[in-house]
Amino acid sequence: MIDDTNSLFTWFPEIADELDAPDLDPRRLPTSQHNVSQKHAAEAGNRGVYATLSWRCLHGHGWEATVLNRVHGTGCRKCSTSGISKEQVRLVAELAGLIDLVPPESQDPRLSAGAPDFASHRLTVPPEHKPARWRYKDVEVDAAFHLPHGVRVGLEYDGAFHHSTRQRDRRQYENDKSRVLVAAGLLDLLIHVRIGDLPEMDSPHALVVAVPERATAYQQASAVASALAMRFPEAVPGLDAYLTGGTARHQAAADAYIAAVWGELRPPRRKPKKAGPPTPRRLSPTAPHADSLLSPVSEPYRNPESPDEIVRDYQCGCGNPEIFTAVQSQVTSGNTRSCGCLATHARRRQRSAVSGPETHAVRAWAQQRGIPIGRSGRVPDRVTASYRLDQARRNDLLGPDGLLDEGRVREWAVSVGRQLGARGRVTGELWLDYSTKELATGPQIKETPEPLVGR
Repeated sequence: MIDDTNSLFTWFPEIADELDAPDLDPRRLPTSQHNVSQKHAAEAGNRGVYATLSWRCLHGHGWEATVLNRVHGTGCRKCSTSGISKEQVRLVAELAGLIDLVPPESQDPRLSAGAPDFASHRLTVPPEHKPARWRYKDVEVDAAFHLPHGVRVGLEYDGAFHHSTRQRDRRQYENDKSRVLVAAGLLDLLIHVRIGDLPEMDSPHALVVAVPERATAYQQASAVASALAMRFPEAVPGLDAYLTGGTARHQAAADAYIAAVWGELRPPRRKPKKAGPPTPRRLSPTAPHADSLLSPVSEPYRNPESPDEIVRDYQCGCGNPEIFTAVQSQVTSGNTRSCGCLATHARRRQRSAVSGPETHAVRAWAQQRGIPIGRSGRVPDRVTASYRLDQARRNDLLGPDGLLDEGRVREWAVSVGRQLGARGRVTGELWLDYSTKELATGPQIKETPEPLVGR
């Protein structure tokens, strides 16, 4: 049952407004089926033919179609832009300024009076010339022109999308189309403008003009007009002046047609503005690390050789009068704490002596317990300190890995005011001094290790 909830008027009011049947109420027409069923149409003697209704568009064009066809998108054929492109319109507008354009039989009502009509033409092929495999007798040509001496030529704009072999190979149809239109006397020549990398056409009844895919309307029109002048000398009188001008002349007429048929022109795509120089970030000063000997004597600034680095001038508290430049973040984090005097002092400081026999004993002890250690050179001070505590039976100070705990030594160094290394590192001197302090009240350390067997 059709009512106000499922009628054509409720779901598609814009289609209902185009119904040209006063005796029918769109509030009682369906949207999901044809006007009559296939069985009803067959019983009425119209097998395979459905009942159609009359429609009329806003511009006065009338046609017939079923309701279901309208719902599926079928509209006015004369107002439809199917099969025509804006690029085609721009090419035809340029050629119309060089040779006489044949207007369509009826003026498009959407155009203002006197405006050129760049719509396509429908040519009816006589039955004796129509190939048997063609379904329709009408053939559409994108444009038609009159040349001097009564020569009539047609134009086909073969775009890359519809005429590529990815959709289907249309070359046989296009060759037949050129031959039939010339044989029937409807045209003297059909021009095929092939856009982009389309397959080549070999037809004696056609003039094929290949242009790049992104060619402008002026470039396309120049190529077509030059090819016509070679085929028909003096057919394009103003060709030399047009080629010398170097620009399109009739795009205003094309814009007016496009605006009338498609609506408002799309504004040109904005070109991205060139980015200016970035706004420099304000540099904030930060204080040096608490253990640093450096004092800032300038505001932070960017390194001229490496602008990503923020540097600052400092003066060291060691008495060096020279100004020292360093990366501010390194000074703040404590990685850079002096002008280099601390590193020089550390290199000159005499390390605690470890005798040769003790070094061999420490190495054997570490290898026995699986502690990674080199085969030559000075043994790490942490391993030496741990060995001394183990020999003194002070295993309570060693961790599960058999080594002295770093956190314990760091806490002791801070409590007694000893200076740590860079980034809070425990230096070799601190390892040995801590073990010496813990062993001050313990038994004496033997120079050779006790036998490890049975322990």
